[in-house]
Amino acid sequence: MSYLKESGKFGATVAGTQLGESSNGKPYIQIEFTTDSGSIYWKGFLTEAALERTSQTLVKAFKWNGDVDAIASGRNPFEGQSAQIVVEEREYDGKTFFEVKYINAPRNASSNSEVVKEWSKEFKQRIKQAVKDANAETIPAKKTVKAEDPLDDEIPF
Repeated sequence: MSYLKESGKFGATVAGTQLGESSNGKPYIQIEFTTDSGSIYWKGFLTEAALERTSQTLVKAFKWNGDVDAIASGRNPFEGQSAQIVVEEREYDGKTFFEVKYINAPRNASSNSEVVKEWSKEFKQRIKQAVKDANAETIPAKKTVKAEDPLDDEIPF
């Protein structure tokens, strides 16, 4: 499969996962994603500064349990899982690259499912009722009362 060379949001499937180390010694988790438009890699660094963000991304996207040993031993805990990835173009040393900027849990592809239709129906009814109730609660208009003038004692002078 060819390398993904365009920016945008893509539905993707995890094809591979491995641990690695950058040329300057920074450890990372690398995930290979395949899309209809090609494949692309994401690196989540495991440095002190990036560890929390990398972990949050993997937990939110894949419900990861944090088992780095599984990846280190060659197992792929994310294999076959779906995600929505955001790919952005960037330039480095005069060359253009494409990188996975964000990994998100997949959107609900079955938005026309019966369950979603039923929820939608229920929420429409609840919203209509809330609007009706809000309109029924009319706030009485304030009565303007002319204040009595303490100096108005009907004395002609």
